[in-house]
Amino acid sequence: MKQIAFVAAAAVFVSGCVSVYSDEVYLPNGRHGYAVHCDGTDHDMNDCRNHADKICAGPYSIEAQVGPPGDAPKGRDHRLMIIECGSPAAPK
Repeated sequence: MKQIAFVAAAAVFVSGCVSVYSDEVYLPNGRHGYAVHCDGTDHDMNDCRNHADKICAGPYSIEAQVGPPGDAPKGRDHRLMIIECGSPAAPK
């Protein structure tokens, strides 16, 4: 019984700490982008930005962002950035 409780506690701990992932999405302009999720109390928006850096391997633009800024205290459970890889389009 102790082993089951330990495994369950470990699963809850890990799920709160290592949830930085991305999904491919289509942006309103029809172009390809990514939804970068930084879930759990152990992450902040800087973790989302670091993941975006890895995905794009270069410049990217942030199309939308949900969650506190990178310097806000950790603790909110969900953060999301919608990004498009490449240099931001020049203003018309």
